[in-house]
Amino acid sequence: MKRSAPLAICATATLGLTAAGAAPSADAGRPEPPPAYVPLPRAPSALSPSPRPLVPVTPAPSATFTKPAERDDFNGDGYGDLVLRAFNQGSGPERSFTEVLYGGPGGPAPRSHQSIGPTTPGMPPDAHVGPFTSADFDRDGYADLAISVTGYPESTSVIAIFYGSATGLGGRSTMLKTPGNGHDELAAGDFDGRGVPDLVAVGNGKCRLFRNISTKPVTGTNVYVAGRRNKSKGPLPAMVPSRYAWARGPAVADVNGDHRADLVLVAETPAADFEEGESFWSLEVRLGTAGGLSTDAVVFGEEQITQRWSLTAADIDGDGRADVTIPGRDGGTVITFRGTSRGLGPGKRTKLPSENGELHVSAAGDTDGDGSADLALNVGSGITILPGGGNGLVPSRVRRFDRTTPGLPAAPGNALRWFGDGTFLGDLNGDGKADLVIEAPQENQPAQDRVFVLPGSDSGITLEGASTFRAADLK
Repeated sequence: MKRSAPLAICATATLGLTAAGAAPSADAGRPEPPPAYVPLPRAPSALSPSPRPLVPVTPAPSATFTKPAERDDFNGDGYGDLVLRAFNQGSGPERSFTEVLYGGPGGPAPRSHQSIGPTTPGMPPDAHVGPFTSADFDRDGYADLAISVTGYPESTSVIAIFYGSATGLGGRSTMLKTPGNGHDELAAGDFDGRGVPDLVAVGNGKCRLFRNISTKPVTGTNVYVAGRRNKSKGPLPAMVPSRYAWARGPAVADVNGDHRADLVLVAETPAADFEEGESFWSLEVRLGTAGGLSTDAVVFGEEQITQRWSLTAADIDGDGRADVTIPGRDGGTVITFRGTSRGLGPGKRTKLPSENGELHVSAAGDTDGDGSADLALNVGSGITILPGGGNGLVPSRVRRFDRTTPGLPAAPGNALRWFGDGTFLGDLNGDGKADLVIEAPQENQPAQDRVFVLPGSDSGITLEGASTFRAADLK
C-alpha cells in the first residue's frame, strides 16, 4: 500500500527535522529563477490556482491582541491562521502546494482558505514545496509566509515570501535565491533587536542567514557549525567550513531574555573526521547581539543528544526566557536546557509516566493560558501533551491523545492509522490559549487526509469543541 503524501503544518515552534546530504551549489552560468519581485493581484483569491476559484476571505471580528503582528496571523484579525502542505497532490492546474486556512472564533474554517499552486506567480509548474515559517518581515502589522520552493533549473531553489494584508496573503511577494536543492527547515527571528525579522534556512547540512529582509530580496550568508571538539587536535574554531560538521535544526527564540532572538542548531560531526563509528551529535547556541547573530558558538548537550533528535525552544517555566527541549537518550524522557541571563543552563531530565519508547518533540505552546509553554510530543501512535509550569515540566499532568481516544470527532480504526503524523500548537480561535492541530494522512486516499483541531482551555487541551476536516472539504 502506498501512503499518500503527508501534510505539513506551519508551526511557530514545530521543527519537523530531516537530515539530507550535501548538494552542489548553482554557478553563475545557470538559468536564473523567477524575478526577485513578483506582484500578485490584490484580491483575497490571489493565491488560488485557476480554474479553482476560492471563497473570498472575510476577516473575522478582531480579537484582543497586543502585538502589532502575531506570527501566523496573515490578515491581522487577531486569530492565528493554519498552513497545510500537500493536501492536493494531483496534477494539472488544480494541484495545490500549500493551503492557508484562516482562523476565527470557531477556529480554522476549511471554507475560508487560499491555495498556492502551479499558477501562482513565481511558482514553477513542477515545484516542490518544503518547510515554511512566518514573521512580519515588512512590519506592516500582518504576518508574512516564507516557503522553501524547489523545481527551478539546475539545482536552484528559492524561498518565496508572500506578504500578508487585511484580506490575507497576496498582492506582493519576494523571492530569495539560494543554492542547493531545498531546505529541511526555516525559522525566523530578530537577531539584532531592531524590529526587522531575519530568516534562517537549514538544508543539505548548511545553515544560511538572511538579514533584515523587509520587502526586498537579500543575499544570504553561511553560518558554520563548530561540531565536535577534537581532543587530540584541540577545539575547532567557532566558525569552520561545513566539511567539519553539518548543520541541522534550527530553533529560534530568546534564551537569555535580552529581547533579541538567539539561534540553536544541531551539529552533526561525521565520524570520518575523527574516528570510526556513527556521527557525533551536539547542540550549539549563538546569541543575538546589537550587531546581529554572534559568530561565537557555545556547544552543549554533547553527551545528551542522539541521532533521533528533535528540538523546540519555548518558555516552559514562564520566566521570560526560552528553554530548549530535546528527546533524552533513555526512552520516554526529554532533556530541557533552561534559559538564563547568560544563555542556556545545564540539561534537566524529565521522565514521562508509563512511556519507555522513542519520542519526538514536535511543538510548544501555552495550551492553558498560565504563561508557561507546554510541549506536544509524538510518542508511539499518539500525541502526548507535557505541561510546563513555574518549576519546569510537570510530568504528573500529561495527557495523551490517539486514534482510540473517546470523544475524538471521527470514527476510530484503520482510517486513522497515521494519526499524529504532523502536529502544531497555536492560538487559532483568539482566546489566548494554544490549540492542538493533529494530522492524519491516509494511504492511497489523499482526498481523505484528515486534520483534527482540539482547542485549548483553562485546563489545557480539551475534546470539547474539537473539530475535524478532510482534504475533500477544501473546495
